[in-house]
Amino acid sequence: MALLFVSPAVFSVFLRSCRILICWISVFFFIAPDCLRASPEIIGSLIDPVKLDSLRGDRAANGRMRKIAYWLETDRREGLDPAEVIATAQKSLAYKNPERAAVVKASLLRNLTILQRLGCLEEDGMEKLRRGRAPEITKGPYAGDIVHVDHIIPRAIAPGLDEKLYNLEFMPGSMNSSKGAKIGQRQIALAKEWRALNLISPEEYQKVVSAKGA
Repeated sequence: MALLFVSPAVFSVFLRSCRILICWISVFFFIAPDCLRASPEIIGSLIDPVKLDSLRGDRAANGRMRKIAYWLETDRREGLDPAEVIATAQKSLAYKNPERAAVVKASLLRNLTILQRLGCLEEDGMEKLRRGRAPEITKGPYAGDIVHVDHIIPRAIAPGLDEKLYNLEFMPGSMNSSKGAKIGQRQIALAKEWRALNLISPEEYQKVVSAKGA
């Protein structure tokens, strides 16, 4: 009966307080945990080796690389360790070659660092990455350039590495254009490392070695 005599103003404040309390409960007990669970699942889908190996079309994995960077940076801002997020995502995946998981993890972390240094993780860049689009560089001598996804070992020489995440690297567009299909010491060293881990075919390894300096 006491509620019948509460003034409208007081009752309005009470309702507003209830709404705020409900919102906070939703954030902490429903929304936030779902977000934290969803990120490794999303990343796992993007880095799934079975899906990647079945991709068809030139540079079909490029959009995935950008989206992966978006989710890893989002997690980092939430206080999570990107390395642990990747490890969690990889646990549920069927890697025929366990070494591939380690090489992919190192590649994804390196690429996130590259985007950070190029200033591609600001608001506009993050929105583009979320959609799988190329962000613009905002820091350093390449500011204003668009970030490309480069094949470290060129597709023209090793097409079998076309959709392999460990062979993809973010690079300023103008630098990528001037690089072309050149093979240098880095490509040779990586080809040797990947051959030892069975991550590049013997035939394509020989092509890389033969193309040195071409």
